[in-house]
Amino acid sequence: MKRCEKCGMPSPDGANFCQSCENSMINFSEDTVMKFTSASNEKEETSKLVQISKVIVYVWTFFITHTLVRAAFIAAYMLRRISSVASEFDLEKLELDAEKFASVSHPAQSITANIIFSAVVIASALIRKRSVKQCFRLRRFDQKLVPAFILFGFSSNVILSFIMSLIPWPQEVIDGRSYAYSFVSFSSVILIILSTAVVTGFTEELLFRSVIITRIRPAFGSVAASAVSCAVFAVCHAEPVAITYSFIFSIFLTLFFIKYDSLWPSVISHIVFNLTGIALEYLPNDFLVAAAVLTGSAALFILSMFLIFRKNTKPYIKTNTEGRMKL
Repeated sequence: MKRCEKCGMPSPDGANFCQSCENSMINFSEDTVMKFTSASNEKEETSKLVQISKVIVYVWTFFITHTLVRAAFIAAYMLRRISSVASEFDLEKLELDAEKFASVSHPAQSITANIIFSAVVIASALIRKRSVKQCFRLRRFDQKLVPAFILFGFSSNVILSFIMSLIPWPQEVIDGRSYAYSFVSFSSVILIILSTAVVTGFTEELLFRSVIITRIRPAFGSVAASAVSCAVFAVCHAEPVAITYSFIFSIFLTLFFIKYDSLWPSVISHIVFNLTGIALEYLPNDFLVAAAVLTGSAALFILSMFLIFRKNTKPYIKTNTEGRMKL
């Protein structure tokens, strides 16, 4: 007979569990415990490396897709020009024209590249026989909150634009930003809205919120996942002004994603944010108009924050007739 270390009751010598409290009576050696602990730690470290590798692959795929699409557009333009001119042509002038074409066709490039990337990401889930809705958090949320996210997208753009205008940026930064967004002057409004707001808003949220956070959070926690998401999202915007406001804006988008466990709140906010940026280009250059818009935006921002982060707002869960959760 041997006694249980937990309750002190006797049990037969060959028993693996105490007959009174069901406590384990197997005495593992110190070497065995260390072996299991070491194996568990190695598995955890391997899992972290795998998740980081997946994030890197997705981000690089995003950049490579955009680079290849841009190169394809320029190559197609140059081939068409070469075939349409005489045997002698000015190569230097052709390269300049191709660069100008690349700028003018930026919206079409953006739409094409983002659609291809989104298709690749979704296909990767389907190949692994994963639910796209669950894998990328394309879950339903309380539709009554849609106006709150629309108000946030509009007001946050106005406020951030005002803050950015107060910073004394170097002239080189201002000139570089003007060149980067010069395509707005040459493209149709509908094409700009589709590329800059709708398609880009969804694709960037799919990558920077859904893919990055859902892969890093299980291994490193919500804080680390949020920090990586915001940092990568900001750096990918390349020019200093966009990096600054993108980082601030992405903090809110990340909070929305984590709070509601759904991608749609951040997608709606992102699309409206970009649409507001386009609309502000047509705002009259008048002090009173600007002051009225800024004051109203500040009030709308406070209202949207109250509606979005109030205590009784929770992820939307609906049950079907069988009582099962339907997300």
